[in-house]
Amino acid sequence: MKSEHQKTRHTTINPAQNPIKFLEDTLLENRIIEKLQEKTIPGAAIQQSSAATVAPKTLVPLPNPTIRKLILTAFQPCKHFGTCVEANYQPGSGHVPRGFLGATANLEDVEAVIVLAEPGHPHPTETHDAETPEQVMKSAVDYAYNCYSTGKDLMHRNVKGFLDRLFPKLASDFDRQLEKVWITESRLCSIDDEIGNIGKRERLRCTEYHALRQILCFPNAQVILAGKKAQQSALLFSKPILCGAFSPPGCNHKASRASREEAIRQFHLRGAFVSQQFREKVDVVARG
Repeated sequence: MKSEHQKTRHTTINPAQNPIKFLEDTLLENRIIEKLQEKTIPGAAIQQSSAATVAPKTLVPLPNPTIRKLILTAFQPCKHFGTCVEANYQPGSGHVPRGFLGATANLEDVEAVIVLAEPGHPHPTETHDAETPEQVMKSAVDYAYNCYSTGKDLMHRNVKGFLDRLFPKLASDFDRQLEKVWITESRLCSIDDEIGNIGKRERLRCTEYHALRQILCFPNAQVILAGKKAQQSALLFSKPILCGAFSPPGCNHKASRASREEAIRQFHLRGAFVSQQFREKVDVVARG
């Protein structure tokens, strides 16, 4: 006999047919999930050390339930496999949609969404073999967390340094930073040539179906598009902040480093402006 929760999931609107209704249903179901997981503390702090890669995977902070539900559409597997060029679903060799991390507390707490190009080739020992889509997704989150927390590649170290500048009060507190940022990709699957590109139409197909629907869930977030490939999707967003890539070879260019500094400046200026507007609204309500 199915539980009420299972019945609810069974009647969920198809996201491809009605994305707005899908998001509404997802936000409602979020309340059910949170009740089932009320003993879980989102974004619980994890001790970071040189042994971070061998920490129990159950401790890795997962995204907010609403975002997890959206992400799961890429693991069932994604309906665009077979259509998107160079997209492979081979969990045993690390080829799954991946590169996303963060949003570990409330959706309203996310202040920045960093959109990267696409994940690089899987590392030699990377694998995401699991029995269910949920387990494959969690494996991808676990792996991304460990890569960022240990600074595995230059890209991971660059993004962490950037986060320290975006949230100076939380510098070096990666778990707290993950409550305030959602890191994702304009294309969730690797492409054949890591420093190459795919057609703009191919990239936008993924951005519209995945990243855009995720970003619509964050009412207070500023969107930061990192690198020229991610910036192909700029017209999908309202006044995104643009900056240079975090990955080589682009990240090594002087202009790219300068653009990231400018992005940090813009982020803080816009944040201060929004905070001032909020304070003014509060004052008006208080006087009324």
